[in-house]
Amino acid sequence: MLGTGFAASAGESCMNSGVDDAIEGLHLAFSGEPKPASVEACECCLSKEELEELVTTPLRQLAPEQLSEYASCVTLTAGSEGDFRYLLPRILDISVHGQFSWPDHEQICMNLARGEWLSWPEPLKASIVDLFSAAWESAIANDDGWKADELVCGFALAGIDIHPS
Repeated sequence: MLGTGFAASAGESCMNSGVDDAIEGLHLAFSGEPKPASVEACECCLSKEELEELVTTPLRQLAPEQLSEYASCVTLTAGSEGDFRYLLPRILDISVHGQFSWPDHEQICMNLARGEWLSWPEPLKASIVDLFSAAWESAIANDDGWKADELVCGFALAGIDIHPS
């Protein structure tokens, strides 16, 4: 169980429908985040074309290849809190579904910590924890030790308190 009170009950389905429901909840929680007019980044990290794609492509249609470079360097050499919060639902969707070749889930979670997500409004934090709880329950239900290991490392890097249920 994640230390913020979100975990599936014993009788709740822990398959991908739980993850998909949590993704929808994440998009709903972040729906008030304004679409940025532009995203700034170090020119050696992202080209102007790549940055433009981040704001011209509909959020849910952004492909892993379009978000990969941004997601790996946000909070370091690219982005602001505003564009990170706008793009985060799609970044986390891609991450928990294992669709990034890079960055890995741990890197995404380090970026969350550097972005000080624990200071964000409660509905935003709760939707992230809900997604992580659903991903954890799915990994356990599917006996996916690699995914569980990746998630636990990510939780620790993001600053999530983990304790046994």
